[in-house]
Amino acid sequence: MSRFRLLLAVLATLWSATALSTELPKEYGYYAETGGSYQRLTPYPHQKFDFGRFSEVNQIADANTNGKTVLLLHKKEFDQFEMAAVVRKIAIINHEFYTEVKPVIEPLDSADYYRLTFTDLAANDVLFIHDLDSVYALAVGQPLKQLQQLFAAKQDSPAAALANVEDALKSFPEDKSLLAARKKLEADSTIVDQNRVFEYAVEQEQRADNMETLSAKVDMLERAKAYYGAYIDKYPQGVHVDKAQERIKTLEKRLKI
Repeated sequence: MSRFRLLLAVLATLWSATALSTELPKEYGYYAETGGSYQRLTPYPHQKFDFGRFSEVNQIADANTNGKTVLLLHKKEFDQFEMAAVVRKIAIINHEFYTEVKPVIEPLDSADYYRLTFTDLAANDVLFIHDLDSVYALAVGQPLKQLQQLFAAKQDSPAAALANVEDALKSFPEDKSLLAARKKLEADSTIVDQNRVFEYAVEQEQRADNMETLSAKVDMLERAKAYYGAYIDKYPQGVHVDKAQERIKTLEKRLKI
């Protein structure tokens, strides 16, 4: 075979492979367009979205390229007014909040095929497509990475964050970063609770000084003593145990007078 014929054969093979990879899918549905190939989106079976449902969200790492997310829709008699698209952020607690987005819709030459182009989507976004047939959810970036970053940051409310990381572990049960975050949040949540219980006991002791009668003052001091004792019982290794024990001794001396 001559070199020219060999070159033609190689080019024909490459063209055939390219044509095969970009062949339009035959089944009706939504597809993520990634690098000339199409990955079909499976329906999202829930009405609500939270950290524990990522196993049912389509996750395609390279779905967002150069700030664009492109979907292919194969549907007979498509009416764009029967479809709505919204974006929910991963790194927020209230997933009921969403932003409506509108794609650029381009009919293809082949009948019943449409290209939907979404711009300005971020790695922190989950795209939801609602139409008359079903709901589809697509994580534009890498949700696990987003969750890792979210829970690695300092949390204003460790108890609330702990509940959310527990949900995230339903989606990614073996992720070491999320497991470590849960352990830290459990410790932080305990500290917050300890502070609350101890500070309440201190408040009761301080209120005793404002009581107008001796009996009311004694009752308030007894109450403060009981709360310090309750703190020690609940947290025998707690951060305020030594202070609580000192306050109990002080209160006992005051109550003997």
